[in-house]
Amino acid sequence: MMEPSRMLQKLLADHDDDLPAAAEGLRLLADAEPLSDEELSSLSWLINHVVGESQGGWQAAWSLQQKLLSRAAAPRLLRSAAVAAGLGGQEADARQLEARLAEACGVSGELAGRVVRFASLQHLAAGQPPRQTAQALAPLLAESLPPASGQDAALAAALNNIVSALLDHPQLDEADEAVAQAMRQGADRAHDLWLRAGTWLNRERARYLQALVENRLGDAEAALRAADAGLALIAANGPEDVDQAFLLLERARACRRLDRRGEAEAAWEQARRLAEAFDPALREWFDRRAQALAAAPA
Repeated sequence: MMEPSRMLQKLLADHDDDLPAAAEGLRLLADAEPLSDEELSSLSWLINHVVGESQGGWQAAWSLQQKLLSRAAAPRLLRSAAVAAGLGGQEADARQLEARLAEACGVSGELAGRVVRFASLQHLAAGQPPRQTAQALAPLLAESLPPASGQDAALAAALNNIVSALLDHPQLDEADEAVAQAMRQGADRAHDLWLRAGTWLNRERARYLQALVENRLGDAEAALRAADAGLALIAANGPEDVDQAFLLLERARACRRLDRRGEAEAAWEQARRLAEAFDPALREWFDRRAQALAAAPA
């Protein structure tokens, strides 16, 4: 067997290439020594993503999480274990782990529970109808922004993932008001949380998510404001050519809808120039995004 740390890094990088093989590797790693608390936390998240989310095996994911809990109790591990317990039908264990998470992080039990609910929803969003995700997200977003805590980044990251899953969902209906509201409010709440907890890159990418949402929902003016805010962060702190190129695509789309044709073409050209330096895989991703935006109605 490959050295555990190297094996974990490999699985983090390419688990989507062969999910059954990745799941088997995760089962081996759950018993492997030595792994640091940080590595065990990453392993716990990956178990949920592969075994629980992608394969639908939440009871199996919970069984693996229990092995990790016997070796460490880092907050990220406790959070992932609580998710697996809850989605695996072990509600009493999930509540106990939420209490341990609250104690470990020095936050209220209510906030720890909210963190786990957001974390759970990010694993479900891609595999269930968008309306179902929106209905689950609505009461969480209706709650006021919690006091600043060490869980802000976890909440923001989960919201990023939930909104991104909605955007990518093949059944997304932009005309569904509940779904549209969930995406818009989710992206805005993620931005507010990153303002407290993130780096300038986190804040810039939160603006990109807002631009994606607003363009998808047809609010070109809001999309342009978000894209320009992200580009301003790069101008002040960069360079960050990859993010800049993708933000420019969103700017181009918004400007085209606003009939600002000259600005749209300038943004397209600048994005294309930046993309010339991308590696082949990233360039392919950029080209797919550019083609999709070019085909979108003005």
